[in-house]
Order: sequence, then structure tokens, then C-alpha cells
Amino acid sequence: GSQSFQRKNAFSQLKYVQRKERKYLRWIRPLEPSTRLLCEHFMAREGSKILDLRLDSLSQLLCLANLQAGCRLLIWDDSRGFVTGALAKRIPSGHCVVLHGAG
Repeated sequence: GSQSFQRKNAFSQLKYVQRKERKYLRWIRPLEPSTRLLCEHFMAREGSKILDLRLDSLSQLLCLANLQAGCRLLIWDDSRGFVTGALAKRIPSGHCVVLHGAG
């Protein structure tokens, strides 16, 4: 370490270290990815990746899809799998056929 740090007393060293930790140490809290969190993340960063599909629009789409256990789904998805994932998470069992545009 530096000589000036070594010359400080124990209290000053502790205070210096705590101040630097507060400034440079970042805490993160990993969260389980949910449809809501993914939607908020993409909309904040680059909404065009999910076709600017807001959470309220996605909720309405999921509600109007009338999903039931054991249903068969035909999904056209140009949102990089976002809508497919949201639909698949809602049904406990069933079959999905996913179509998407090339490019």
C-alpha cells in the first residue's frame, strides 16, 4: 500500500476504506426473470427488439388468447421469442407451433 495510508491510525484507515467501498462497490440483486421484468428491461433499453410491445399490451394479448391447459397454439412471433415465452409460461401443458419471419 501507499506510505500515507500506512501512517494513518487504524480508525482513519477504516474510515478511508469504508468511504472507497461506498463510492466504488456496487450491490446487485439477481431476480428471477419474469415476463414483467423482461418487458420492462427491453422497453427501457431497446423496445424495438420486442416490437415496442408494452406490458399492458402484452397482458391484453395474453388475456384475449384464452389459454387453457392442454391447448394447441399456433404462434407467429417476430418479437425474438418474447411473445412465445410469455404464452408458454401461461399454459401448464399444451403444444406450441411457432412461426417467425426470416431476417
